[in-house]
Amino acid sequence: MKNKIIIYIISGLVLLVIGVSITGYYFYKQYQATQKSLQLSKDINKQNEQYYKDVVKQKKDSLQTLAGLVKNLNKEKFDIKKKWVTQVTSLQLQIQNIKVQDTASVSNGKDSLGEYLEVSFKGKKFITSYEGYTRHYLNLKRNVYSLDLNYDPIQLRSDFYKDVDNLWKLRTVSLTPGINILTDYYIDSTFYSMLNNYNIISNDKEEIIPFGIRLKAEVVGSWVIDSWYSQHTFDASAELYYRFLYITYHPLQKAAGFGIYYDLSLSKPLNFIKKIFSIF
Repeated sequence: MKNKIIIYIISGLVLLVIGVSITGYYFYKQYQATQKSLQLSKDINKQNEQYYKDVVKQKKDSLQTLAGLVKNLNKEKFDIKKKWVTQVTSLQLQIQNIKVQDTASVSNGKDSLGEYLEVSFKGKKFITSYEGYTRHYLNLKRNVYSLDLNYDPIQLRSDFYKDVDNLWKLRTVSLTPGINILTDYYIDSTFYSMLNNYNIISNDKEEIIPFGIRLKAEVVGSWVIDSWYSQHTFDASAELYYRFLYITYHPLQKAAGFGIYYDLSLSKPLNFIKKIFSIF
């Protein structure tokens, strides 16, 4: 009898240690996840504060450096377009005002309208090449002009980088003279967390980790005459579970078990029955 009591005490202590270990590990992981989430929120706030500062002071120029605004870019569009948007950049381009003053050539000629006096000019300013003339018809006292404009391709370069303050920024520069730009830059919140090695999916439904204590009371029977259940139809148990692990204690049977389980839900057509694998 004394030996049985000692065995029960040792078994109970072992189960208690395992249960405390699982519980401690669970709360430790929860603590880590909370700390990561808090730090991620701080970093996003810092990033977005810099974005608003940069936007306010941004003026049209050939070079722009803007901190990205972190927001959920896939909340509404992902299910429809079936693609994941990581970043969105908006650019506004403006050709600088052109004012040209230079020498011109004077000549005379004759066409179907009559004799004329012509002043022609041509040149280039920034990306704009121009060529034209004005004509004064001597007999008609009539003036006409012609102007052709051609533009070079506009070349831009953008660099996405992380600065010394751990802020993600977009530096955009015009490689073509005479072009002013304004920029706007958004970073998806999930992409931002991955870039910063948080591995937290922001703005998504939080995963609920199975963890808790399950109490059971049931009436059971057995077709084996000499079994415990043939003499005791009532049974009770307490179960501590975490994810796919569980520890079960049967006080009436003076027994305990440790095992794993895997659920295959019947709520969907392709799923199968629930299977429980126990190790005693």
